[in-house]
Amino acid sequence: MSKSEASNPVAHEVPEMSTARMETIYSNMCRGLMTAEEIMLDFGFNPNSGGKVVEEVVEVRTRVILSLPSAVRLHQLLHALLAKRQEAVEQAVARQKEQAAAASSPSE
Repeated sequence: MSKSEASNPVAHEVPEMSTARMETIYSNMCRGLMTAEEIMLDFGFNPNSGGKVVEEVVEVRTRVILSLPSAVRLHQLLHALLAKRQEAVEQAVARQKEQAAAASSPSE
């Protein structure tokens, strides 16, 4: 335990959370803005993300404003989640290669 953790006993308490009124969105576009004390993330849907399909402006539908400490925690969380996903993909590719090698090797 670090000195700061020992001096702040509530540093690792996770508050109880309710998802009863949560809204879920899908976004394939995100942009970030920053002030001296906050990070703002705008989320929207870009119907032309794969190339020009329709004449539409990307509409920002959700803005999340984070304090700098919350933005750091989000960064750490996303890093951990993406590393876990990358590991799973690498394991799946390795299994596929092993299966392909086993299928192509001559049977005795």
